[in-house]
Amino acid sequence: MEQDCRMLILDYALSSEAIVEGVAYHFARAGCRADYRPYYPNLVWDDLSTYQVIALLAGRTPDFPSGMMSVDEVVVAGKFVREGGTLILGPNLEGGEGANERRLFNRLLGDLEIPIQILDEKVDDAVNCYTGPLWDRPFYAPVQGHPTAEGGWDRLAFERTTPLRVGENTEVVLTTFETAVPDGRMPVMAIGQSGKGQVLVAGRYLLNATGIPLRISGEPLIHPELLRETEAFLTGLAKHVLGLASGEATWT
Repeated sequence: MEQDCRMLILDYALSSEAIVEGVAYHFARAGCRADYRPYYPNLVWDDLSTYQVIALLAGRTPDFPSGMMSVDEVVVAGKFVREGGTLILGPNLEGGEGANERRLFNRLLGDLEIPIQILDEKVDDAVNCYTGPLWDRPFYAPVQGHPTAEGGWDRLAFERTTPLRVGENTEVVLTTFETAVPDGRMPVMAIGQSGKGQVLVAGRYLLNATGIPLRISGEPLIHPELLRETEAFLTGLAKHVLGLASGEATWT
């Protein structure tokens, strides 16, 4: 990736730089300079001419106080993608935590005619799981044959997330196992195209799995060695996304 690549991370949860660094790290390793705007976490028109990659991390409203995405930003983000930008959407959890962004992210995906929908469900798996500090967390399966799965891993440790519903002409990158609930094998990371650009949809806890989480809970601190493979996967994901943005990578 060219060194003049610039990425903007906006976090509606108003997180500290230490938390957002866990997302930025993998894109920086892939060759993209990542900026974080902590005190104004909303997308503005000037961002479209400054950045090639923009990540929007969901906030915590209405369950908890935080910043929040506005309806106007749906229009700005849509124009960014159609004109060749690469957008990353990081939804929060099921229920009310991040429900505002889940609704607007889905509206944006619909406006872009990208067949990816963020579901209001919680992923659990009592069979393929690892022990976390508070409760078990599910393992996830890389999609074999995809460039992000070149490490040959059969399962990866991540944090909590919500599943996705995807249609045709999308790249599914990571899924649950058949033993997962609510619906067996489900996509949890996917990429879609619209106009000249593309959108990666992946839960914010997945994108930040090797960093400091927004909420200290199920990260695999008991087995930190599990995160080495997760880190390699996330760096590979960043390289693939930046490759799609620059035209150096092809769609699978």
